[in-house]
Amino acid sequence: MHFAARGRAPALFSAALEDQACPPSTVFAAFNAWAHKDKTIEVYDFNDHEGGGPCQEAVQLRWLPGRF
Repeated sequence: MHFAARGRAPALFSAALEDQACPPSTVFAAFNAWAHKDKTIEVYDFNDHEGGGPCQEAVQLRWLPGRF
């Protein structure tokens, strides 16, 4: 979170609300502090540390084209 203000690239974040390893509050803090305007967050309500798994991979493939 402390380095997020230096973010200079588009970013795709994901947060799993049941994640005990990376609490979602830390992901939201980094997302909110991210300096670049092109940022997106995907939220998985009932997932643990695996996040969105294959669903997140599909989101990444749709998000990436044309950004870099």
